[in-house]
Amino acid sequence: MKAKQLLSLSILSALCLNILSGCGGTDTPTPETTSGSSDTTANGATAEDYVYPDKTYGGYEFRVFNIHKMWDCYMNLDHESLTGDVVDDAVYNRNRLVEQKLDIKLKEIAIEYPGGGNIPGLINSFQQSIMAGDDEYDAAYLPLSFSPAIISTGSLVDLNTIPELQLDREWWDTTLNSSLELNGKLYAATSPLHLMSLDMTWCLFFNKSIFDNNKLEYPYELVRNGDWTIDKMNEYVSAITSLNGDDSFTYNADGNAIYGVAGHTSAPIALTFSAGNTIISGGSSPEFAADSERLFNTIDKCISLLSVADGHCRFENSGITTPGSYYHMFVNDRAGFLTAELKSSLVMRDMKSEYGILPMPKLEAAQSDYYSYTTANTSRLTIPVTNTDLSRTGTILDALSYESAKSVLPVYYNKAISQKGLRDNDSIEMLNIINGSRMSDMGLFYGVTSEFFNSLISMVTEGQNTVASAIAANEKSINEQLSNLLEFYNQ
Repeated sequence: MKAKQLLSLSILSALCLNILSGCGGTDTPTPETTSGSSDTTANGATAEDYVYPDKTYGGYEFRVFNIHKMWDCYMNLDHESLTGDVVDDAVYNRNRLVEQKLDIKLKEIAIEYPGGGNIPGLINSFQQSIMAGDDEYDAAYLPLSFSPAIISTGSLVDLNTIPELQLDREWWDTTLNSSLELNGKLYAATSPLHLMSLDMTWCLFFNKSIFDNNKLEYPYELVRNGDWTIDKMNEYVSAITSLNGDDSFTYNADGNAIYGVAGHTSAPIALTFSAGNTIISGGSSPEFAADSERLFNTIDKCISLLSVADGHCRFENSGITTPGSYYHMFVNDRAGFLTAELKSSLVMRDMKSEYGILPMPKLEAAQSDYYSYTTANTSRLTIPVTNTDLSRTGTILDALSYESAKSVLPVYYNKAISQKGLRDNDSIEMLNIINGSRMSDMGLFYGVTSEFFNSLISMVTEGQNTVASAIAANEKSINEQLSNLLEFYNQ
């Protein structure tokens, strides 16, 4: 198996709280491991819950398209051999086990990440291949939000029509998947087969050295009690922010100013959702539902929390080696908080100061739950309509998802994230909360609300609440796009 033709199946990581709380073992299974015992999966399901079909596929080469090395996420679906890395080896062993049990050969047809600006063209080329009737792939993992039109053109299979995909079972990501389901149809799904949806979930990191220097208590107890809110975070940010002898908060690589937050410009999106806002209403006839007092209050609080003028926040999206970037500021003790995705726990392994992790805050303590936004740009499992055997495809994908929940997810969580990336047991508990509260958004997935969210980002970074104007400017277009989307789903 060649490195660019490895396994096949990229279904984003589905980690619910009940999955994570059951993660006990970290041993990787060998290909000889069977699923007929009473072994327990990462999500608590016993092996008897999963039954392999009484059939094999005569060495069939199962082909899956995938993109590698996007934004520092773990994207690998297979490896040529055992590498010594615990996650790599768990993935390798999972594949060999399923290959043996179903008599198949997994082939990942992978390309390197072509850059965000080139992904729409990549998806369009993929779509053209399907429309030409070319049977090149059994399945594909695609960041569909870059070009969601591939769905409405009828190029993909409704996954709910494949009974062998047990999408309501614990080894599938039922919460994230249901958020993209409309009129009983689902064209993209996630499971622990691909770890990107875990990596691409928004959270907060906090610098313990800066907290200690300011004699601030770590906010873990606030989170546990349901009291971690935007206002509480703002109290911390106000206490941390300091000129520290500098003349202004204009960034100086050789300066001493301490900023409250090292911010990615997408942070207002994550905060909008963590505050419990509904932008697109649910149900069989979704509508634009942003016109609410809750959203107005959220933006007001975000403007105060992430104020650039008074040093509460500095927005800069560059990489970890770029002076003044959000990563660089945080790892060099120039910012108390970092707004980022969970993958950052792996990017920042060499950070000298200790750090902790927290969920994004609620709007108010009365809010029932924390909500952790998983970005719409995550790659998701799709099946092209050129697939000639959906039953076989469903069986293989379901088996791989089950085995991933059983053997890959616990290893990734316990060793790669919890023990290496995060620095204390409290943060591991917070990671449980974050993963148990993950959510996605149909509007951003289909690009329907992209312009509206761009407006929200501008409001926060520029410090002016113009929500009413943004709603007025976008409402008609958004509802028209939703109507067109429903037209396809109602066919």
